[in-house]
Amino acid sequence: MIGPVDLQSAASGGAVTTLALSVLFGVRRFLRKEGVDAAADSAKIDTIAQLRQSLADERAARKEAELRADKFADERNEAIRTIGELNGKVTALEQQVKSLAEVVESMRQSVADHGDPHA
Repeated sequence: MIGPVDLQSAASGGAVTTLALSVLFGVRRFLRKEGVDAAADSAKIDTIAQLRQSLADERAARKEAELRADKFADERNEAIRTIGELNGKVTALEQQVKSLAEVVESMRQSVADHGDPHA
């Protein structure tokens, strides 16, 4: 037969087992939560690293684009200067042609007035 001491011993053994299982499951849940938190922290660190790299890439691309824009502006300004110079030369040549045409016309008039001595 089972006596009161046996019942008390069985009950206290069951309580110890229940307590041990509770502690085991509590520690397991805590460790699992810590693992999830560590994974989340790692993911955040990876995301920050990726964002920093993206920012560095964007800055490099922007710097390159600004250099190309500056080069284009320099080339455009040089073309504008060249066009201005060419316009000035065309104007000077037009004046020279006009002056020479006046000289030719004056010579024709002189020949017409005095006759051609070589004819």
